[in-house]
Amino acid sequence: MEIKQDLEKYKLYGAKEIRLIRNAVSNHNLIKSFSEYKSHNNYIYDVGFIGRWEFNREKLICDLASKLKISFVVAGPGWERSRLNSKSNVKVLKAVWGDDYFGLLSQIKINLGLLSKIAKDNETTRLVEIPASGNFMVTEYNENNEILFKNIKDFCLFRNENDLIVLITKLLKDYDFLNYLKKKQKECIIKAKMSWKDQLVPILEDYLN
Repeated sequence: MEIKQDLEKYKLYGAKEIRLIRNAVSNHNLIKSFSEYKSHNNYIYDVGFIGRWEFNREKLICDLASKLKISFVVAGPGWERSRLNSKSNVKVLKAVWGDDYFGLLSQIKINLGLLSKIAKDNETTRLVEIPASGNFMVTEYNENNEILFKNIKDFCLFRNENDLIVLITKLLKDYDFLNYLKKKQKECIIKAKMSWKDQLVPILEDYLN
């Protein structure tokens, strides 16, 4: 999302003060992870992505499915018409919401946090939801993500397809380390105060005072 450009538009239409609220989750989801007490036996898929179809996303996952002999799942609007339906190691599901969404996340060993090239994202709600719910995510490299996941960036950020293939291959060989990274990612979200309460209360307090 092109934040700087958007801010200029708000100013043009008369906004006097602008506060940026980052993506966040409810304190309930942050404190009690959906998959916190799940065992490895809950896993069904090696790699998965939940979100709407985009051409670049299809190309990336299609390439991964061709090069890696592991199981994949995608879910969301538009995937039913994608080339992935012809891949024997890819399961294509419809959109999932609520508990079904978090349930599917917990069935995936490595969740992909792919940014939208259409919306020009710097971050998405998945960036928060996946780690906050006690699941593991690999996402695209940018400055925001490097700062957020500073101490574990080498294990959860990728710059290109080759980076991603190397990461997936390494991580799937060590479940204990994968579990360690899940905990560290969640700690990063908590430290960054990415709950709605932490995001909104300071703004409300400023106006009330």
